[in-house]
Amino acid sequence: MTNIKELMLKKPWLIPFIASVLKGYTSPSLITKYLQCSGRLVKSALFFLKRYGLVEREVIENEVSKNKVCFIRKGKIFIVKIGATIIFSKVLKRRVKVYTLPYNVLDKVNNIENEKLRHRADVIRFVIKNYDEIVGYCEELLLFLGKEYSKKN
Repeated sequence: MTNIKELMLKKPWLIPFIASVLKGYTSPSLITKYLQCSGRLVKSALFFLKRYGLVEREVIENEVSKNKVCFIRKGKIFIVKIGATIIFSKVLKRRVKVYTLPYNVLDKVNNIENEKLRHRADVIRFVIKNYDEIVGYCEELLLFLGKEYSKKN
């Protein structure tokens, strides 16, 4: 058995499948319907989960509660915060797209979005290098976290 945090950082494309097993979907056909992806992708993910001993729901629940991992799901998009890293994974038909971001970037983007309300965007573009790229990755994440995120700050 492996630490679930290490597995998610090492193979972040498995996050949607870990979340679906946690939800109670254990057969490939149920996971395929739940995630709306190809059966081949599901079978390959289940192969890796079986290899690491994370096929049973109880085992995953114990690992998740022990490591304090929280999943946010909206449609086919899964977000997980592990330490100072946010992993953003989106399930497509035949693959899983994964983006990883440091948590401090989310704070910077949130501050910039708040500043946008007060100032023009042209002035703020100089605050962070690669502003457009970072905002592109984070805007959807800020929408998911929404009010909960702004209450914490």
